[in-house]
Amino acid sequence: MGNLILGKEYFEFSQIQPSAETKNLDSYIISMIKKIQPGDLLLVRTPGIGYSIGRKLARNTHDHIAVVLNKGVTLNIVNPITVIRPISIFCKPNRNPLILRPKWRDMEQRKRFVKEMEKFSNSVYNVKKTIFGFFFTSLYGWLGIRMPMKKLDESAKRWICTEAILISLLKTFPKFKVINNIKLDYHSLGFATINDFLRISKHFPELLNTID
Repeated sequence: MGNLILGKEYFEFSQIQPSAETKNLDSYIISMIKKIQPGDLLLVRTPGIGYSIGRKLARNTHDHIAVVLNKGVTLNIVNPITVIRPISIFCKPNRNPLILRPKWRDMEQRKRFVKEMEKFSNSVYNVKKTIFGFFFTSLYGWLGIRMPMKKLDESAKRWICTEAILISLLKTFPKFKVINNIKLDYHSLGFATINDFLRISKHFPELLNTID
């Protein structure tokens, strides 16, 4: 899955009830926010049994990937249309946030990537590709049956988060083309998954680094 079919309700703020744990929770959120920089990729899990089952079926550790923009907000390509939301919404422990940071050549390269991602601010979500991609990814992962899809390109009218991010990285970060040398769902199925980003980070930490 690029991500499960996330709607805008995914980004609603949940009310935290005052308790002895609130202070520790606030400290966790603050510590996460301090680590995050523009251009970072933020992988998260959606709470709920349905999303948990979806992750297991597709063998993905997370179900959504957001791009950090400037001024403490993230870009999220979701159903029905892209939304911009504060970083803090993803920094709660139950989201299990994971930060991946491209190793930019310089700040100018990072700015170009962020600007490239901002072009998706009004993008419509590609529900059809997500549904088929989720099914084909599960089929391939569990049974080894490969059913390739057509990759999206810059002329696409509808997007999923993973492919928008990969295409933007390839466009603004020339060294990223080395990913063509490793096995990714993006290459095997024509459908980029969140696990692809973890594979890239594992094989090429000099390009995409995990931030602890």
